[in-house]
Amino acid sequence: MLLEDFLQLLAGLGGQNVLYLQVQDQTLPLSKFVLAREDCQLLCGGQAMTLAKFRQLTGKGSKSIPLSFCW
Repeated sequence: MLLEDFLQLLAGLGGQNVLYLQVQDQTLPLSKFVLAREDCQLLCGGQAMTLAKFRQLTGKGSKSIPLSFCW
């Protein structure tokens, strides 16, 4: 999935929503965003990131890069 596609999926949600990843029977908070030139990752951690923070971290750079989720 491209980062721009993921952002479009989230477009209608408010900034106070938090991000979680559902893996089988586990719900894991997405707490860290790593952006590199050729790809980016959302990583699981202790406390879920708000959508407002995620949008702030994505910045104004190119969004046509692959996004992966890591747990």
